[in-house]
Amino acid sequence: MLTPMVYAASSDSVFQFLIPWGTGAPDASMKITRVGQILGLALNIVFGSAVAISMIAMIFSGIKYVMAKGDPKAAAAAQQSLTHSVIALILTIGAYTIKTIIFNVLGGDFKDLVDATPGI
Repeated sequence: MLTPMVYAASSDSVFQFLIPWGTGAPDASMKITRVGQILGLALNIVFGSAVAISMIAMIFSGIKYVMAKGDPKAAAAAQQSLTHSVIALILTIGAYTIKTIIFNVLGGDFKDLVDATPGI
């Protein structure tokens, strides 16, 4: 884990609440050593990638809709693409919510699967 360094900030500093991360040494206990950590990391990568891809698709769909310039076919295609992007985002958030609910209901120690981050 990276340890933040807290600086005493003067009242006139605009950046007084920023903490310079990355100044501490990485914690050796964060290495991936168990299968649960690998699965948790894979789940976090999949969920993060799905959210990022759906957000990028929504942006491009909005651009396509604006660039349609009144063409009904292009506008309909852009709307359909936007609808699919929003559905993908909702499904991804729903899957993450279901994963979290299942882990909380089971009540076990699923720290490896829930909070998996690489300690590289």
